[in-house]
Amino acid sequence: MFADVVLAVIFARRASQPLLHLLQLVRSRAEVQDERTSDYYAQIERTVNRLVESNERVHREFAEHQRVLFGSIVTRLVRGDFLDASELKVFHSSLAITAKATTFTAAIVSIDSSSSAEQSGTADKDGYEGFVLLELLRSLIEPLGLVHALAPSRLALILWRGSGETESTRSVLEGIVRAVHSRAAITLTVAVGGSYDSLADVYKSYEEAEILLRMTIEDSTVGGRPRVIVASSPQIRRNWFHLPQETQLQLYNCLVAGEVDRLQSIIDALYAENIERRELTASTRQLFLQGLLSPISRCLAARASVDSILVEEMESTERHLHRTTDSAESIRLVKQLYTTAAHQSSEQRNNHMRTLVDDVAAYINERYSEQSLCLTSVASAFGVSTYYLSKLFPTYQGCNFSSYVESVRMNAASDLLRTTNLEISVVAERVGFSSPNTFAKAFRRSFGVNPTAYRRGRAAGPTLGHEEANSNAAHRANIHAQQEVHR
Repeated sequence: MFADVVLAVIFARRASQPLLHLLQLVRSRAEVQDERTSDYYAQIERTVNRLVESNERVHREFAEHQRVLFGSIVTRLVRGDFLDASELKVFHSSLAITAKATTFTAAIVSIDSSSSAEQSGTADKDGYEGFVLLELLRSLIEPLGLVHALAPSRLALILWRGSGETESTRSVLEGIVRAVHSRAAITLTVAVGGSYDSLADVYKSYEEAEILLRMTIEDSTVGGRPRVIVASSPQIRRNWFHLPQETQLQLYNCLVAGEVDRLQSIIDALYAENIERRELTASTRQLFLQGLLSPISRCLAARASVDSILVEEMESTERHLHRTTDSAESIRLVKQLYTTAAHQSSEQRNNHMRTLVDDVAAYINERYSEQSLCLTSVASAFGVSTYYLSKLFPTYQGCNFSSYVESVRMNAASDLLRTTNLEISVVAERVGFSSPNTFAKAFRRSFGVNPTAYRRGRAAGPTLGHEEANSNAAHRANIHAQQEVHR
């Protein structure tokens, strides 16, 4: 009997080991204080409850920030920010986009201004209407896409559809518009861009929707009723101007670089596409011409100092664009303005580079005695790359960086050899050489003789067999003159 009891205790203790291990693991992971109790099951239950409560709290906090996260995602997508594969994967995961999603479409939802004004009459009412619309659209569309408020009366939608779904994007949106109108008595206009097979291309769809919405707003015959307008490429190509963000960025970059010929070529291509091939209304043509000037405005805003003449010319061009209907004359003035701005950018850039090289030369003349003086240390001191400085220096100085440093040091060494009795090793150290032998080789390369012979009065000449001696002497004279200027 006693043996049976002992065996039962042993087997029970052995069977309880996994339970004790589980308890210890849960308590350590959940940071639960040590509780003395014989009811291990009750302790596990309390610990698991704490873990569940903690998990629920995390989920609540995530839900509070989720909309902010989604808003930033939509902003990046419609703006066309560069997205790599890993970011797209994170976006797909964050938005719970299934692998079946094959097309992505952007749309802009706008509250009809006339009906909104009649119903509300106040900005506060409009803001409340926009908030109600946002919450309502979230409840209707978030299983199918994402919604984000751009302004109190304008929202952006991103929708994704799978290959097996038969209902079109337009049908889905028409149903949503009808539901909003019936539930909240809000009249909407929804402009829908084209569908693309990558989330990274949503910005193209958004641009199309924006163009379509502008065209709809300009059409005064349409309004007062809920509607969904889907973009078609021929419609946009015929009735709206072509000035994508990529082209505006090209104009800006060419303007900053002073590339006049490239600017003229881009503007000519835009003129041919928009004025000659498209059927733009007078107001749309004005918008196109005004859009052409935006890279110049951006360039002027980025400059530390602006030429008042260029500002006056831009203001004059803007006034002319408002008055004239002659597109050819308008483009001529725009190209003339770009040419002026590009030449000014080129001049400012050249002045900046000239000043940089002059400052580097002065820096070398002050610190030539430092053995650590080199292209890397000087580039670091001026906050530029070694490649940039090595390419820029010869353009404005007439010699490469190392030749200039050596010439400065050799001029200083020749002065010391002529005017002092310092040892050759001391002279070498004072002009930035760590080794007398290296100094002697550099000195012979410049003067055709070694330092000792130079001191004795045997100056280098053609009879010494160094053909480069004369050109080096002329170059040293130029360097010496520059040293005097920097002093």
